[in-house]
Amino acid sequence: MSPRAMMFTAAALLASARSSADVWADGFDAWCGDIVSARPVLPEKETRSQPVLGAVRASACIEGGDARDAIASEALGDVFPDSASWSFAVDADEESVSVATFEAEDGSLNRFAVVEQLGNSRPYFWTAEGLDAAIGQDLAAFVADRCLAGEGSSISMLDGVFAADAVEILDRGKSVSIPFERFHFAFVDDNPSANWAHPCRYVFVAEDFSAFAVLYRNFMPSVLSSETGDEIFLSPVDETGAEIPESLESVKARVYNHAKSLEAESNGMAYGQGDARRSYFVLISGGQMPKMNGIRFWSDTATFYSTLTKKYGVPKEQIKVYMSDGNSTGLDANLASTRSGVTPILVDSPKDLDGDGESDITGAATWNNISECFANYRSWLGPGDQLFVFITSHGFQDGVSGSSNYDSGFCLFDSDGYGEIMDDELADWTEHIECPVAFAIETCHSGGFIDDIVATGKRAIATACRHD
Repeated sequence: MSPRAMMFTAAALLASARSSADVWADGFDAWCGDIVSARPVLPEKETRSQPVLGAVRASACIEGGDARDAIASEALGDVFPDSASWSFAVDADEESVSVATFEAEDGSLNRFAVVEQLGNSRPYFWTAEGLDAAIGQDLAAFVADRCLAGEGSSISMLDGVFAADAVEILDRGKSVSIPFERFHFAFVDDNPSANWAHPCRYVFVAEDFSAFAVLYRNFMPSVLSSETGDEIFLSPVDETGAEIPESLESVKARVYNHAKSLEAESNGMAYGQGDARRSYFVLISGGQMPKMNGIRFWSDTATFYSTLTKKYGVPKEQIKVYMSDGNSTGLDANLASTRSGVTPILVDSPKDLDGDGESDITGAATWNNISECFANYRSWLGPGDQLFVFITSHGFQDGVSGSSNYDSGFCLFDSDGYGEIMDDELADWTEHIECPVAFAIETCHSGGFIDDIVATGKRAIATACRHD
């Protein structure tokens, strides 16, 4: 961020809006300041010149208070009044956090924040205090009655009341500030049928239900016991339609039978201008962390691998596979759904990708391993070679979800889920490889890689979706 950036605490901005009778005011002022300070900050990085995409980005920018009002009205519905005023909690080059303060019809004091980056806006947090206290309320009913979950959302929650120092709540490895000494916690998935990343909400409710705080996020949280470090899993409110997971043996049989069918049939597809002897492949399956690493990532990668070796005759030594935790025997994959509120069924993902009994894994899907792989290819691939890169994992946008921002990334694999590779990093690593390079990226928001990749030379890229 620019050194001219000006930082203000939410406490200074909002002090005049609260009364001395507000039970949670002091706590919320400090909490709002923590959340604003921990906002996603735009990284310092070179912007590649892309006139066409740049024009699209500029035309899609949202500016002014009208955009903030529209976002607040969509998020809060009738709770948000026309008279709400906005103040800047952060006002810096190309980014800001704006906070609206208002009194709702029930007399509660509310704060709603919008974060804006590169002209794109999204909800950031919503707090309310001064509600009628009622210990023993049903949390799911409270979330529904207060419109803290959208239509079609799924809700899961921690069972019971927790002390703030008894648990740690993580968002992709980063600790999330908890606003109450004792609290209820609910997680709202705004698009439960979609893969990650996508909009979701962390809902904190005071023990006596007199206040709440909502954080708008893009990944499912991890809740850890402060004493043991073990994960505490959320319970779903509604288990209707829960998926029955496939067994690991069944998954392996399906993938290996496909490999055998490829081996048995004649190769009906011509190589065209390609030459298997001078074709090299990098297959990356991240998955973020064990509970988020759905077994389908392994299945997709194994099917791709066996198609290369069995159908197209690519020598195994010409394929590099970076899969979750590599050749470790740890539990790294989840047979169950990666939706919220579903207890993971963790297994050790198979190292054999084509059913021949041998490990086909080069190493773990880490930043160092993958960057070193591309550095090696840069040193010797020539114009007569060709390189193909396949990527499967969870994908995300850089700080702004559901917007026109073209900066995208995908998750690698580590215990806290924070490892990642961004679009400009992948472009930099492959820019000086002299041969043609093709990419197939099946992550969410993968369209955001296009502008960086195509700027680097003889490149082809296919993505599963747009940037947004």
